[in-house]
Amino acid sequence: MKRYKFILLSTVIILLLSSCGEGQLKEKKTTLADTTKLEQIVNQDSIGTLDTTITLLIPAISKYHGINLTDSLAKEILYRYCQKKGYLISDRLPELLKESDYKKISVQYDTVFFADLNSNKYTDAIISYWLAPLGASGNCLQPHKAAIIDTDNGYKILNEEFIPPNFAMDSVVTSNTGTIIFAYDYDCANHEVIRHLRVTINQIKNP
Repeated sequence: MKRYKFILLSTVIILLLSSCGEGQLKEKKTTLADTTKLEQIVNQDSIGTLDTTITLLIPAISKYHGINLTDSLAKEILYRYCQKKGYLISDRLPELLKESDYKKISVQYDTVFFADLNSNKYTDAIISYWLAPLGASGNCLQPHKAAIIDTDNGYKILNEEFIPPNFAMDSVVTSNTGTIIFAYDYDCANHEVIRHLRVTINQIKNP
């Protein structure tokens, strides 16, 4: 009987020690995870956020009546605009290229960020796109940006390059107080974010 009690007591002690060991291990893992998360938050906060304003010159009144802006329509508007400037469309190249074509700029659609830029019922947008000589490659190419706004004669590209190429966009938010672009200033050469950006769009209507 004494031997049975000794075995039972030993088993309980072993189980308790095992439980304590697992608890310490879990606690250590949790602490490491929390520390990493805290370091990420501190590093992000240490970069800082710059609040700034960009002014857009827009038509005073738009009498546009037509379909609302979509991704595909924004892409077509961009390509038509660039073709008039003599650019090549990167995903619509002819089968046979001339030697002179390689000296031309090609355009490639990237992303469209929908917004309200002239305070009416039609959706506007900020579109980003790549511009580079045909066949060019490089790690520090950054997309260009332009506004697409409805006008009396339909949607048009306006305010080309109103955002510097090094301002990488995350999102655009439109509310009752206006339109805000959330972005970051990216140092491509060193592959690092210099600062976060919160850009308020200020509208000046062109009479």
